Amino acid sequence: MSNKNTQNFISLATEWVEKNDPALFRNNAVDKKQSAPQIFAATPEDSTGMASTSAVVIGTCDYQRIDNEMRNAIENAKKMKAVANSGDDPVEVFKKYPLLGCTTVLDMARIASGYDPNGDVNANKEKYKDYVARVLESPFFHLVMNTQQNFHRDESSWDTAINQISDLFDGVTAKDKSKISQSIRNLTNAVSSKKNMQQGTTLFSVSALNSDEHTVEAYIYSSNISMIENKSKGSDCKQTDIDIYKTNLSFDTEMWQYYAEMVYAKHLMLITDWLNENSTKPGPEPTNLCIGGYVEI
Repeated sequence: MSNKNTQNFISLATEWVEKNDPALFRNNAVDKKQSAPQIFAATPEDSTGMASTSAVVIGTCDYQRIDNEMRNAIENAKKMKAVANSGDDPVEVFKKYPLLGCTTVLDMARIASGYDPNGDVNANKEKYKDYVARVLESPFFHLVMNTQQNFHRDESSWDTAINQISDLFDGVTAKDKSKISQSIRNLTNAVSSKKNMQQGTTLFSVSALNSDEHTVEAYIYSSNISMIENKSKGSDCKQTDIDIYKTNLSFDTEMWQYYAEMVYAKHLMLITDWLNENSTKPGPEPTNLCIGGYVEI
């Protein structure tokens, strides 16, 4: 890449980082004591009004090892043991792993938008749109796909319906789709309803990061979802209706070395923390759907 193009890219990255600096949006930070990442099994008449979300990392990347390396580097730096430009320097570790950059950039956009993945549905509708818009505006990603798809299925089991939904994740291996299927089961467990009743949530979102040594892809899917179970005349029909918005982005790993330091100066979001922040946990009420229980991914 030419020096002129590099300088132009750095200028765009600097502008986005300054615009989405978490320090400018401290009032948007989620108070985890007040916004606990859990909702309760509900019926339409007794709705919690909570959004539901799930996040998963797929691919060959060992994100827990990456997080541990980053934590150790930060701890060493605090103890003044780190040497500039060495493997112990947190900035150098940050440069080394674009997946850390991806979760950090996504979290900067989330904070700036005020979107709370486990907050009130109505309050989150416009904020979620703002969150996605900020991600799309960032120079750190290349847009691969941004589309809307209607999905309607009548199935004999919720398992089949959930697997059909996971198949909407284009470009993901069969092995990794099983993780996405489980993440959707986790969400469905969290918002299950009574028999013969329509149950839905107006903000159902799934985020998946697909990463190996050389690439990082982000899938940001959201939908209005209705799940209806009907039992009549000996039939047992599971009906699923989804209006799904699919955004697939490729993180620019080639340019990461040029802007990692400016991003790190503003924010850091470890991968495990991003997963926890964007994954709704079930409440204590039992679920009515025979899809298996909540499973940590």
